[in-house]
Amino acid sequence: MVFPGAILAFSATALVAPLCLAGEAPALQRSQANSPVDQLISWLLNEHRPMLGIPFAEVIFDTTGKRVLSVNPKDEIDQRVIKQIAAACDETIKQFNAPDSAIQSVFRINEASSHFEDNLRLVLNAAPGLNCDFPRTAEGRVQRSGYPDLRIVDVASKRVFYLDPKLYVVGSRDSSFRAFYFRAKSGDQ
Repeated sequence: MVFPGAILAFSATALVAPLCLAGEAPALQRSQANSPVDQLISWLLNEHRPMLGIPFAEVIFDTTGKRVLSVNPKDEIDQRVIKQIAAACDETIKQFNAPDSAIQSVFRINEASSHFEDNLRLVLNAAPGLNCDFPRTAEGRVQRSGYPDLRIVDVASKRVFYLDPKLYVVGSRDSSFRAFYFRAKSGDQ
């Protein structure tokens, strides 16, 4: 999986249980103002600052035990697969820009995403030496929601590439409304 420039957005909430003290209960004690726990909680609860500088590959490894390998632009296999992905994207965009395309009647760009992924999967499966499908969960079920959207296997090398295509309306590429969110679940594989 490669997510260049991925930003982790994190929001923390704490469950607070009500505490009723009857009679002459001692006052609640507060931990040292600058203890490591206080500093961590303060840092986690600061919702106005995204967690920049945390390598996404490390987050994935720490939460799943799986390594994320970057694409190596000098590797022949990576070059070939990236070239095939780029050609499949170009073909899909060409098809979708046609006046009779199914997405021409879609009102929101988000509604076009599943059409794009479906068509991209078909085009990639037609490419020689590639097999493209939707990722599967640890239990083997097809995963359509979440990240990544497509799992591409280079048949000759058996290397696996994950692709999460992002669509945007012309002129909105730098919008602050677009972000990548990651939430670890127990049992993530």
